[in-house]
Amino acid sequence: HNNKSQLAHRELSFEYEGSGVERYVTFVDSIAMKKRMIDRHSKVPLKVDAGAIWNRTPEKESNAKTVERELIFDFDMNDYDDVRTCCEGKKVCTKCWKLLITAVEIIEKALAEDFGFEQLMFVFSGGRGLHIWVNDKRARELKDSVRK
Repeated sequence: HNNKSQLAHRELSFEYEGSGVERYVTFVDSIAMKKRMIDRHSKVPLKVDAGAIWNRTPEKESNAKTVERELIFDFDMNDYDDVRTCCEGKKVCTKCWKLLITAVEIIEKALAEDFGFEQLMFVFSGGRGLHIWVNDKRARELKDSVRK
């Protein structure tokens, strides 16, 4: 896929305040996406999530199949409640944040040295942790059985 067809086949979802999630949002190109995002007459999403790339434009209940998606590792602070002593649940302080940073450094090193992945993106998850997105083509094309 080139960038134009990739965006046309990339599923996005828009989350709106009080009215749920709109799935299967696609754009023919980045110009159309920008126009929609800045259109003052359009409903403004609270959050936009990037999903898989499909073999054709995705839509509800179609025969479309995913062909690529980033390999994503999710690190949430509440996963460390059994070892941290300062906070619990969604609460995060500078002391317990260091646990998360250490975990990410270990996974980052393993992804690079053990698996040869180079295109890593670190994304704050909006509250209690972060995600590592592996963008290498080899990672995006992994089958579900390998991902698990």
